[in-house]
Amino acid sequence: MSDLRYLSKFNLSAGLNPDVMAKATFCLIFNDSAPPFIIEQIIKPALANGRIPVILAEEWHTAEALIRLYDQLEAAGIQQRCALFWNANNTMSFHRVNWTRLNQAAQITTVSRYMKHLMWDIHRFVKQMQHAAEQFELLFGKRQPGRIPGF
Repeated sequence: MSDLRYLSKFNLSAGLNPDVMAKATFCLIFNDSAPPFIIEQIIKPALANGRIPVILAEEWHTAEALIRLYDQLEAAGIQQRCALFWNANNTMSFHRVNWTRLNQAAQITTVSRYMKHLMWDIHRFVKQMQHAAEQFELLFGKRQPGRIPGF
């Protein structure tokens, strides 16, 4: 904790807004600590009980943690036994998201028509939703005809 206090004092003395520093510190801690916790406390027990873990992250501040989770699952050899999804509710801080890596790590979804129309490259996005629907069908059985999750 003393390292965080030092980092905060150093950056605040450099003229950064304290609210910005608090959010940045939270994201750093979350990105480092969430993936191993999720793997050890949620995913591994679920797999041991014969269940399929489905992880749904939402908004920009969870994107990096989800990418790291994917990398750690892949390193452990259990990524193929999990379903990872990332949902966008608004475009706030989209510039902070590593879209290439996020697209590799998870199925990108949205639940609102408003966001569907704001997302760029709609054709690619719809293809991803169709792929997500196919994954749901493989994991959970038959889906409703013509219904694509997120639309």
